[in-house]
Amino acid sequence: MKVIWVPSVLAVNAGSGPATASILAQQAVSYLRFPATNIEMSPTAANITVNLPTWLWVDRGMWHPISATATAGPVSATATATPDEVVWQMGDGNKVTCTGPGTPWTSQDPPDQPSDCSYTYTQDSSSQPGGTYTVTTTVYWHVTWTSQGAPGGGDLGLIAGPSMQSTVHVQEVHAINRGPSG
Repeated sequence: MKVIWVPSVLAVNAGSGPATASILAQQAVSYLRFPATNIEMSPTAANITVNLPTWLWVDRGMWHPISATATAGPVSATATATPDEVVWQMGDGNKVTCTGPGTPWTSQDPPDQPSDCSYTYTQDSSSQPGGTYTVTTTVYWHVTWTSQGAPGGGDLGLIAGPSMQSTVHVQEVHAINRGPSG
């Protein structure tokens, strides 16, 4: 938890009076440092194939609550942000919303095991600039606040963390069926 001390006369406008818990809550929210995360996929971004599922995940190490506190005199407010969902803009006009960080693929996973966060491209990326799609991920954090020394507290809803981008090359694989050999 990060604790920030602010002057006891913090106010929205100079001369408007002492700090209230809700003003301190907004200040505490501004002190939250949302971590950036890596975009992870399997198959890798260079080897995605049309019509085959791609597993998606972000770093599980950042999937925990963070908080910050602002204090003025006897009043303090603490904002707590808990990761809620990851929105994946897939670069082809579609998006995927996952309610967790996703599960990393490992070579021990059965080939037909589904992922809790995945996407299947239906078109290759050859017609796109650079022959790739740009994938953007954003983790949304559910933010609440509590106060001490004055009444207050509540739900501030979802706040977006930093967005991350990666390019992916999606290829189409063709096969020729020549029928039974004789």
